[in-house]
Amino acid sequence: MKRKKAFSIVTSLLLVVLLTPLARAADFTDIGSNPYRNEISYCRSKGYIMGVSEDTFQPDGNLTRGQFAVVWCRFMKYRTSSPFTDIASLAPGRYYDAASFILYCIGTVNGTSETTFSPDALITREQIATLTMRAEKLGTEDPDAYKVYSDHESISSWAAYAVSACLKNEVFKGLYDEGSFEPGKAVTRAEICRLLYNLDKPMHSVSIAEMSGGTVTASQSLARAGETINLTIVPDSGKQLKTGTLKANENEISGTSFIMPTTDVLITAEFEDVPASPSPTVAPSPAETPSPTAAPSPAETPSPAETPSPTEIPSPSPAAT
Repeated sequence: MKRKKAFSIVTSLLLVVLLTPLARAADFTDIGSNPYRNEISYCRSKGYIMGVSEDTFQPDGNLTRGQFAVVWCRFMKYRTSSPFTDIASLAPGRYYDAASFILYCIGTVNGTSETTFSPDALITREQIATLTMRAEKLGTEDPDAYKVYSDHESISSWAAYAVSACLKNEVFKGLYDEGSFEPGKAVTRAEICRLLYNLDKPMHSVSIAEMSGGTVTASQSLARAGETINLTIVPDSGKQLKTGTLKANENEISGTSFIMPTTDVLITAEFEDVPASPSPTVAPSPAETPSPTAAPSPAETPSPAETPSPTEIPSPSPAAT
C-alpha cells in the first residue's frame, strides 16, 4: 500500500515537471498587447527563440546578427555542437560563434567585410530578406514586386530581388504589408517570430467553385491555418444567396468569414431568385354616395289657352242710296 502511494506521488511530481514548461510557453508578461504574441508563443514552444528572462521576451528589442544566427540554426535544426569525441569541434566561445560559422559555411550569411562578421550589429529588414531568400531558395517571376513599397528606391540593389521573392512567397505576410518597407530598419525580436511562423506554417489555397446567379470572392487566395478569410458575395440582379448554401469544403459558413483550416479550401454557394413581392392591395375607396335625385320641379301649370278674340261682326255698310 505504501509502495503504491509512493508511486502515485512520484508520478504526480513527474507530470508537474513535464507539463510546467508547456504551461509557461505563453507566460511572457510583456507580449499581451503585441500583434505577434501568438507567433512569439509558437516560436517559443518550438524552441526557436527564448525570452530575455523567464517571464519577459522584450518583443520590441532589436535582433543582432549573432542572435539571428542562433535562432536560424534552431529553426533549420542545424546542430551547432558535435557529440563525437574523435573529431575536433569548434572551440568553446560565445553563444553565437558556432551558429554564425555554420551559416557562413553553407552560404546563408556573409560577413560585413572580408574579415569581420559583426555579430553585435543589428540585422536589418533588407538583410533578413536576403538571408531568407538564400536559406529557403526562394525565387519569383516578378523581380519588380518590391516596387509596391512607396520607398522602394531606398532598397539596396543587392536586396531588391530578395524583397520581391519574399513578397511573392508570402514570407512578409502580416509582417511588412504597409506602404513603406524601411529597408534599413532593424528587425525586432517579435518580427523574427512572425517571419519564422510564416515559413513554418504551410500555405493552403482558397478556391471558388463555378456558380451561377452571382459571385463570391475571397480576401486571400493563399492562407495559413488560423487566419481569417473574408468573403464578398455579390448576387446578380434579381438573385439572392440561398440560405445555408455558402460552404467551405461542405462545411456551412456562418456569416461571411471563416477560419482557415489546415487544408486547401473550396468555396461553394447557390443563388436563387428573389421572391416576387406581392402587389399591394389597394383599399377600395368608399362607395360614392349617390347625389340625391333632384326632386322633379312641379309641373308647370300650363298657361290658360288664350281665348280667341270673338270674330268681329262686320258692321253693315249703309245701303247705297
